Amino acid sequence: MKIMLLRDVYKLGEAGDVKKVADGYARNYLLPRRLAVPAREGAHGMVKRAQAAGVKMREQEAKDKAGLAEKLGNLRVTVPLKRAIAMPIRNPFPSIEPIISCVTI
Repeated sequence: MKIMLLRDVYKLGEAGDVKKVADGYARNYLLPRRLAVPAREGAHGMVKRAQAAGVKMREQEAKDKAGLAEKLGNLRVTVPLKRAIAMPIRNPFPSIEPIISCVTI
């Protein structure tokens, strides 16, 4: 079955692409979730709108991800550790030796 994607679908294509997929995949997954419509001759206008919407959506996602990366880049996490009196000071968690260097004590 030939379909036209209305949204980006992982490992299938981007919005506006016309793809040939298995009938069951189209009927049971893509069409009910409104990720695609059957490709028909008169769908060229819909293809252009879907491609424009896909480009706009990807640009917005890129902006959102860049803002989140900037916020996370400036984030500092400090994990306080409680020590028992009998516990040696050098390493409170010997099974996670490589990770303990990241924890601020």
